Amino acid sequence: MKINRVINIVSILLCLLLLFNNTGYITRAINYNLEDIEPGDNKEIYGDWPIKITKKGITYKIYPSMTFVISISNVKKAHIDHVIYNDQIYYVNTITASAGKGNKSLTTITIGPHVKNIEDNAFYNCKKLKQVIINNSGNLNVGRNAFRKIGKNATILLKGAKGNSKQKLIKKISKQTNATIK
Repeated sequence: MKINRVINIVSILLCLLLLFNNTGYITRAINYNLEDIEPGDNKEIYGDWPIKITKKGITYKIYPSMTFVISISNVKKAHIDHVIYNDQIYYVNTITASAGKGNKSLTTITIGPHVKNIEDNAFYNCKKLKQVIINNSGNLNVGRNAFRKIGKNATILLKGAKGNSKQKLIKKISKQTNATIK
């Protein structure tokens, strides 16, 4: 009786595996890391993804389901929320590690509510950065040194976050900067 049950379970798993393998979903999800793919690679899987574009000094890497800010050139003000490409809106999910690191011009940055990750050293050593506005409900991961060595007397304003979520975010950010956090 137990052998029949085991055989039935194995049969079901094999059928599911074959079904997914025919669509290629499982093997593609396992075998490819989106960060390693450049435009034109694996066209049968991703078409022309990711798309890399620069608008108003901000360079984006766009995938079908996520968008990254990978660099911020020498602009004074940056608003990171979304980018429009071919009449399609892509919301930014992540500001990558060192995206704005050492930027000598950046004074103000506004981070939109769709950004869920600010990776390590994202704005490290942006000495002219005086104002950071983060519009987020508190569901934000902030990497190490993301705001370390920003401008003297800088202010980081947390909009949207309330209660315990806001306090956790303040505690996480205050460990890496001397900026005033409100």
